[in-house]
Amino acid sequence: LGCDSMEGVPNFVAAPEGYEESIRTFLAARNLEFQKVKLTEAGSLPEDQQTLAAGRACIVRGTSPRGDFGHVVVGQISADG
Repeated sequence: LGCDSMEGVPNFVAAPEGYEESIRTFLAARNLEFQKVKLTEAGSLPEDQQTLAAGRACIVRGTSPRGDFGHVVVGQISADG
């Protein structure tokens, strides 16, 4: 993402404009985009989102194994969504 260290990555949650807008701004400066998609119960993309390209990097959010808050990991869209 063009950052030499974690110091170059903002704390999106603490941003006054909110985490979603902060992420959008950060990524837009790197010619990337933010798109929030709710997965199906099976953990796959809904039919109306199947146009997202296989192999595309993504951030997947779920509940944290360490407490009552969210947890995110980097993922990759599979060929079958």
